Amino acid sequence: MYASGEMVLFGKMFREFAWKETRVLATTNHPKLGNESYALVDAYCVDSNCDCRRVMLNVIRDRDRKHVATINWAFDPDDEDRGPFLDRLNPQSELSDALLDLVGDILAGDDLYVARLERHYQMVKQAVKDPDHEVHGALKDVSRKGPETRQKMRTIFTAASTDDELADLWKKVGLDVPKELVDETVRRGGRMVPYLGALLTDQDLWESDSEGRWAPVHAIFLLQAIKDPSATPYVVDAFRRGLGMDWLVENGDNLVLSFGPQAVESLWGVAADPQADGWGRCSVISGLGLLGLAHEELRASLIVRFQGLALSILDKPDKDVEKTDFKILEGLLENLACLHDETSKGLIDRAFADTRFELDPGYKKDILGFYNDSFEEILSDLRTDPLQHFAPEEEEEDAPRPIVKQAPKVGRNDPCPCGSGKKHKKCCLSG
Repeated sequence: MYASGEMVLFGKMFREFAWKETRVLATTNHPKLGNESYALVDAYCVDSNCDCRRVMLNVIRDRDRKHVATINWAFDPDDEDRGPFLDRLNPQSELSDALLDLVGDILAGDDLYVARLERHYQMVKQAVKDPDHEVHGALKDVSRKGPETRQKMRTIFTAASTDDELADLWKKVGLDVPKELVDETVRRGGRMVPYLGALLTDQDLWESDSEGRWAPVHAIFLLQAIKDPSATPYVVDAFRRGLGMDWLVENGDNLVLSFGPQAVESLWGVAADPQADGWGRCSVISGLGLLGLAHEELRASLIVRFQGLALSILDKPDKDVEKTDFKILEGLLENLACLHDETSKGLIDRAFADTRFELDPGYKKDILGFYNDSFEEILSDLRTDPLQHFAPEEEEEDAPRPIVKQAPKVGRNDPCPCGSGKKHKKCCLSG
């Protein structure tokens, strides 16, 4: 039968019902959600031996069919994890929290809608228990998972009585990370920071040929999800030493963003340190730029720092110019443009005119174009959900208002689609 925890869209199994019974919410002048329509596409567990009595609501924005939130909810009021809550191993967006509040109000106050969802749940459960039901044709491509049930997995990981034991499990799971291990680690929050920080800064793990080599990689995303500033010293150490740079170059800016304004001083120490790893400095500078976009009170002081560091590089004698200076300079100029500092346009002109730094002249137009992008537009382009690192790829579903996997938009900080291994903004976007 189908694996425990496998969630399938109701519309994949009962298309005609779904067309008539999918709830669509319309918002008007909402401060966060705007004037939009959002479809609540319900999904259910298809394990015939499971009676979890849960629904997963996939929130799809009608305008562009974008999956903007995934909300988990249990019908039984005594369920210890009733919710509603954001299921962080499934797609989320900057709108998720506002949508959670909206859907939570509906689940609490619309008995007819809740009854409809429970009826859908019963239809699914009765169908999957009947071996002759036509629903099995729609489910033939549903992937099989491991033999352990969700409850058993939860028991395994919550039974790790100490945080040290839980952290040690991360050295053994490799790439196949159970959702329950992620959930339990994030649930413990800040108390896991010292253990995750130790994984992140363990050079032996980074260089290992065992499954343990994935532990520091996973720690990057777990620390970003936990968002505890006490992780800053570990992250500073990793950036300064250049540990795991293939991963930190791609994800370090969002890691910096997750720690908030209180991390600026410690991180600036890396950005301005010529003895620190060059790529680590680039990643920190990019992250500090995101902090400036997200926190208005930081912008003026960060602009001064970015300008000062850029000038110190431009003023270097020829003999002191280093290979990574042009990448650091490029990041500083990007930040100044993204923060819309008009006084820096002359600095940008000077940098691109200085042939020592090999800045691509074509990229100057792109940098100047950042002056026309809103702060939130730039942030939404660059900001990522850390727990998507642990989420498996999903196939498109043939259902009303489906979760459509369009060709993904390549953000400036995403790997370049040309396959060079560089960030898009450092490669073809600048061409």
